[in-house]
Amino acid sequence: MDAKAAQPARSRDAITETELRVTTWQPSAGLRLVLTLAAFVVALGAAALPLALLPARRAALVSALMNIRHISTADLQLLPFVVVIVAAFGVSYAIVYNGLRVGLLVRGWQQYLVRLADDLGKQVARRAKLTALGYTPFARGPVAGTPGNPTREALVAVLPLFPRAILAGDDGAGKTTALLRYAQDIARHASPWRVLLGRQVIPILVALPAYAGADPAPTGLRVRHLADILRGYNADLLARYLPSLLRRGRVLLLFDGLDELTPTQAREIVQELHEGLPHRYRHVRFVFTCRSAALDDMVERLPLLKQCFQVTLLPLTTAEVQTVIHRAERAGLLGGQSADEVITEITKRDLLAIYRRPATLAMLLELIAAGQFIPGTRAQLLDEYEELLFARAGILDAPLERVRRALGYLAVAFRLTGLAEITGAQAWNERDVIRNLLSDSSPAAKTLGGTTRPVGFNEKDLAHAIDLGLKAGVLESGVNGVGLRFSHILLLYLAAARHLDLNDAGLGRVGATLLRPEWSEIILLWGGLTADPAGLTERLMRLAATPSGSAATARLDTLDRGAAEALALALSVAVVSLVPVAVGGATAAQATPASRADWAQHTLREIFDRVLRYGLDAPAADNERRTHLRLALRHCEISAAGELAAALARLVRVASVNRLLRAQAVQVLGVLASPASLNELTALLLEPDPIVREALQRGFHLAGGEAVGPLLDLIARSLPTDTLHRRALDALAAIDGPALAPTLLRLEDGFSAQRSAAAEALGALRARQALEPLLVALHDSDAGVRLAATRALGKLGDPKAQPALLNLVLSPSDEQRIAAAEALGALRGEHALKPLIKLLDDKQPRVRAAAAEALGHIGDARAVVPLRKRLADRDAWAQAAAATALRALGQRT
Repeated sequence: MDAKAAQPARSRDAITETELRVTTWQPSAGLRLVLTLAAFVVALGAAALPLALLPARRAALVSALMNIRHISTADLQLLPFVVVIVAAFGVSYAIVYNGLRVGLLVRGWQQYLVRLADDLGKQVARRAKLTALGYTPFARGPVAGTPGNPTREALVAVLPLFPRAILAGDDGAGKTTALLRYAQDIARHASPWRVLLGRQVIPILVALPAYAGADPAPTGLRVRHLADILRGYNADLLARYLPSLLRRGRVLLLFDGLDELTPTQAREIVQELHEGLPHRYRHVRFVFTCRSAALDDMVERLPLLKQCFQVTLLPLTTAEVQTVIHRAERAGLLGGQSADEVITEITKRDLLAIYRRPATLAMLLELIAAGQFIPGTRAQLLDEYEELLFARAGILDAPLERVRRALGYLAVAFRLTGLAEITGAQAWNERDVIRNLLSDSSPAAKTLGGTTRPVGFNEKDLAHAIDLGLKAGVLESGVNGVGLRFSHILLLYLAAARHLDLNDAGLGRVGATLLRPEWSEIILLWGGLTADPAGLTERLMRLAATPSGSAATARLDTLDRGAAEALALALSVAVVSLVPVAVGGATAAQATPASRADWAQHTLREIFDRVLRYGLDAPAADNERRTHLRLALRHCEISAAGELAAALARLVRVASVNRLLRAQAVQVLGVLASPASLNELTALLLEPDPIVREALQRGFHLAGGEAVGPLLDLIARSLPTDTLHRRALDALAAIDGPALAPTLLRLEDGFSAQRSAAAEALGALRARQALEPLLVALHDSDAGVRLAATRALGKLGDPKAQPALLNLVLSPSDEQRIAAAEALGALRGEHALKPLIKLLDDKQPRVRAAAAEALGHIGDARAVVPLRKRLADRDAWAQAAAATALRALGQRT
């Protein structure tokens, strides 16, 4: 655009550099004239009021004014009266003028919020289909789970606590929808009094791709673009007043789509906010939305994001999924099926992990309402849902295949360009890059979709397919009204995965470019769509065999990441795609042919073996390589939308599956060591198969310190006599060294149950470093903690604990004396002999029995005579304990 063309646009923009420094809003010239006249008329009336109320003074004033050249001393006495008239005029004018000005602003403010609430209501009704069924998004804040803070809260209660936050969530978790609902809630509760009292904020929803395309500003915020958003709601008053509102902290900026920006755009936006907000707009509040899978990488590249609080959207709980389905039944949205039937099938087929996200659950309800079956994988769900959208638009059979091929091409263009919005022309210009996406890195090798492979359609066909995609609702117009975007990111992933499948000849290697994190979800869906997921798994494993070339082509920061990313993708594709096949043949008669189930299990055994052996051939780099693999697996778990850990656990629970394969799956859960996989591991502690139980110990050892928290929580919730409690302690002992530090930290927890569990766990770990903390815990305010610390000191076997334990022998608490006797018996110290002999005469039979048992452990012959006296004890347990102790001392009873 040249200077002449740009000048009129600037003249229409009400915000200038001078106005960026204003602190109060001033109306336009015409409106200012109207306000002035109104205030002048009212002020004249106020000035005339003293004249009307004091006629004598009025007459004297008129007389003095008519003879102004001959003012006498008596006339000067009228001066206070004149001052009152002038003051009444001035004060009235100022009050009326500013009152009308503020009133107009408040009215404009309220009108904007009313229009915003109406607009958001329509958007929420269209996007948040579960809202009508009573679903409320819940989130976890940065202090969730600490003493006094719940582990999950309603999002509308969490976000206001943090002035600058990042709202993270998985694909389909409802980040954009949650932002819309949050802004709608603010707008609905707006009132003029809140505006006047300074308690009302203006939410402005900002699509970051469009914001990044706006002209930068020297002030740190692109105020002109924000003002244009307000003008879109006919809020010109607020647009002119926006700089002042921003400076006063009366604006809440809701930035949607941080992960949709290119790396350069993200760096620019974050840098602008960092430089501008601490100075001119330091009171501004904002929220970013970002995919969980992309957030870690963004924080690593943009450390300034660490200054923001992270709020994570949580998936639906099992109870919430069931509630939504029951309400859908009452609303007649289940196509004649009952809610109990749907819930039973989802539970029986272990599909809850797929449908815990609002987007996928909403898609499922639409499919059920249309009379379709419940899909067993996420790839099937998306494929059938997209087909349903096209069927509603009357696009079927051959036209549907052509449209899908073109939209797959468009989706890959989105991924390769990194753009959130794209035009058909931009997509068409990417055909050489797209054709080479599946090419082998070696020019001499036969390629998969090489440069000579035709696209399969021309530019006109692409434009027609885009029109049909818009008609079906798979595509939608971009924020600026020019570009295109998929109506949901999951539909983009599906289309891109279908493109890879349709253009794959099934030979050679998968291109290393596909190891980039932004392709992981697409690769997983490709595994669910292809007829040969085992072949795709094998090719990904071959890619892991060339870590240096893979890492360089994929532009990864270290060579080890190339192998780790390829291996994690291979595992995830195999688990998500092949576990249903492997389990289907074992659990349902004729559901899956035996040969196909065997083929699936063979592939799973091979990839499990590769993952479990990864890094062991290079001990020096073992920890680093394992760290890369764990991070890659966790990223794939996020991309798999909960399917990965759930499918591994499902494989373990089917008893008819090969036991060694089940044991391998348990250990892979330990390598993953994510919250979901650790929940599955703890749920498997009651597994009856000894092979699987032995693998559980190895799995917890591989998980390391990550597993300590869930195990301690389980110990705190269960009784010491429970099998689950004992096995959790054994699992903690299997972790060994890495478990010590987090367990010691838990010993200072605010909840007594957690401190008690930590003390008991330290005893199971038998770590000498725990001696001093456990001695301190003997003086804890909670009796349960003192008992657990006493028993733990006995298991530690450190003689330094003996003096403290000897003092406890005289405790008034029966339980404490019993625990002290047991601990002293375990330490086998000579100094404990006399105190334990005295306990043989204790009034409580359980204490006498514990003392006898302890003397048997110590093995001192001086205890023989006192123990023989206890053979005539009135209590059967005390008699039996004395007899057992005498036999341990080599005596006949």
